[in-house]
Amino acid sequence: MNRTPLHGALCAAFACFLVGGSFTANSLLGDYPWAGGQALRYGLAALILLALVGRRAGPPLRALTGRQWGRLALLAALGMLGFNLAILAAERTAEPAVPGVFVGCAPVVVAVLVPTLAGRRPSPAVVRGALLVAAGAWVVQGWGRTDAPGLFWSVAALCGEVGFAVLAVPVLPPLGPRLLSAVVSALAAVEATVVGAVTGGAGRLRMPDAVEAAALGWQAVIVTVVGFVCWYAGIQRIGVQRATLFSGLIPVFAALTAPLVGTGGYGPAQLGGSLLVGAGVVLGAGVRPRLARRGSGVARTGAFALDNGRVGGWDGRVRSDTATEVFEEYRPVLFGVAYRMLGRVADAEDVVQDAWLRWAGVERAEVREPRAFLVRITTRLAIDRLRQVQSRRESYVGPWLPEPLATDAAGSPPDGAERAVFAETVTLAVLVVMESLSPLERAVFVLREAFGYPYAEIGAVLDRSEAAVRQLAGRARRHVEEGSPRYEVDPEQQRDLTERFLAAAAGDDLAGLLSLLAADARLVGDSGGKAKAPLRIIESADKVARFLLGVAKSMPAGLEFTLCALNGGLAVLAHQDGVPDTVIQLGVQDGRIRTVYIVRNPDKLGALATR
Repeated sequence: MNRTPLHGALCAAFACFLVGGSFTANSLLGDYPWAGGQALRYGLAALILLALVGRRAGPPLRALTGRQWGRLALLAALGMLGFNLAILAAERTAEPAVPGVFVGCAPVVVAVLVPTLAGRRPSPAVVRGALLVAAGAWVVQGWGRTDAPGLFWSVAALCGEVGFAVLAVPVLPPLGPRLLSAVVSALAAVEATVVGAVTGGAGRLRMPDAVEAAALGWQAVIVTVVGFVCWYAGIQRIGVQRATLFSGLIPVFAALTAPLVGTGGYGPAQLGGSLLVGAGVVLGAGVRPRLARRGSGVARTGAFALDNGRVGGWDGRVRSDTATEVFEEYRPVLFGVAYRMLGRVADAEDVVQDAWLRWAGVERAEVREPRAFLVRITTRLAIDRLRQVQSRRESYVGPWLPEPLATDAAGSPPDGAERAVFAETVTLAVLVVMESLSPLERAVFVLREAFGYPYAEIGAVLDRSEAAVRQLAGRARRHVEEGSPRYEVDPEQQRDLTERFLAAAAGDDLAGLLSLLAADARLVGDSGGKAKAPLRIIESADKVARFLLGVAKSMPAGLEFTLCALNGGLAVLAHQDGVPDTVIQLGVQDGRIRTVYIVRNPDKLGALATR
C-alpha cells in the first residue's frame, strides 16, 4: 500500500467502521467474565498477528529498549484494558451516551496535546476539525443521565482512547502496524490474565458458549487483528492528530448499523451529527493534495547543503507527501547523525523516535525544508541525550566502546572522494576519541566531517554564530586527529590480516600473532561487566598475543565466526547458537595490527542478530 494521505484516511476510517459496527458483539458478552474474555480476545489476536509477522519480528523486538517496553505495557494497560474497563464501569451508573460523548472529545485532546508536548503550536485546522468532530459525536449520541462515578469513568475512558493513539507514536516506526498490534495484544492478554487471577471469581476463565465464542472471535480477528493494524497504519500515514479525527466516525457507524440489528434508529439528529463529523474530518485531516495556485509560478530558493552526497532545496511547491513518507526518506541520515553523536544504537533510535514525535506534531506549512528541520531537531535531541548518558558512562564497568553498527545503517554515504571521510567518522577509533569532546564539539564534528554541512548551516542548527562554529570545528578536528591514529582501510589488506589473525589465534601460534601485531599493540575489551573481557586496556604485542591465545583455548564449542562490514570496516562476528556473542575488529596501520577491539556486552550486540 502506498503511503499516501488517501490510503491513510481509508485505513483509519475502516478501523473506526469495524469498531463502530462491533457493539453488537460486545452486547453478546455481557455475562462472560470480563478479564477472561479480554485475555482470550487479545491472546488469539496476538497469535494470529505474530504468525503473520513471522521471523521478521525477532530483530525489532530485540532492539527495543526498556523504556519502549514500558511504553508498550502502558499502552496495553491504559489504551486497551483500561479503556474497556472504564467503559463498563461508566455504564453502571451512566447511560451509554455519556462515556461516548467524552470519548468523542479524544480528537480535541490529541490535537492540542501532541504538538504541545513537542513544543509546537497546535494546528488551527486540526483543532477546528476536532471540535466539529466532537460536536458531531455528541449530536449523534445525545446525552444521558449520569452521576459523579459515571463522569469519572467517562473521563478515564477518554484517557484510554487518547493513550491508545498517543503512546503508540514513538514505537510505531521501529515496529510497524502489524508487529505493534501483535506486541500490545500479547501484553494485554498477559495483563488481563493477571487481573483475572487477582480479582478471583469474577475474572475466572470459563469455556464460552457458541454465541460467546463467535463474539470473542469477531473481536479478536476483525476488531483487533484487522482494526488495530488499519488504525496504526492510518496513524503511520497521516499522523496521530489527523488519524484520531476519524474516531468520531465510531458513533456514526454504530448509529448506522443499529437499525440493522434492532438496537436503535437513525434519525435527523444522527444525520446532522454525521454531517458534522464528516465536515470535521475533511477540514482537519486535509487528505486531499493541495495544489499550487494558478499563475503562482515556481519560486525557487537557494540550495541547502545537507550532506556530501545530496543538495536539497525547496522549489516553492506544496507537495502531498505524508509525514511518514518524508520522515522515512530522511531516517537514515537522522540515524547516522544520532549514532555518531551517541555511539549506541538504542540511544540513537530513541532520539530518532523523539524526532518523529516532534515531526508528527508540527504544522507542515511552517516547514520549508523538511530535511533541514529534521536534522536540526535530531541534533539538538542528541545533544540533550548525550548530556544525560555521560554520567552513565562514567560508572561503566571496564573500557567503553561504541555499539557495533552495520556499515549500511550508518546513514546514506556520499558519492565520490568523500566516501572514505564519511566512513571514517563511524569507526570505533574515531567514536572513542569523540567521547572526550563536548556535546557541542561533537555535534559540529559530526555535521561538518560526516555530512559536510556548511558552517553557516551548522550555526543555524546549534544557534551559534558561524565564527563560533568554526572555532568548535577546529578544536574538535585537532582533538580527534591527535587522539585517533589513521588506520588503513584497504579492504584486501584488512581481510588478509583478519583471516591470518584468526588462524594464528585458533592455531595457538604465538609467533604468528606477534608477526601481525605492532610492537605497541593494544587490546580494548568492552563487556560492561556482563561477559568475560579484560577490565583494563592491555598494552604491548606480547601481552595482547598471550591474552588472545588464552581466550582461544577456552572458547566454547559451537562458536561460529563470520566476516561482516561494521563501523566502516571489516569485522569478525561470533555467534553462539545463533545469538551474537562477540565482535572483533582490527585497527591496521603500516601493515600491522595496532589495536584489537573486542565487544562482548550483550546489550550492544542485539542489533546484529540478523547479520
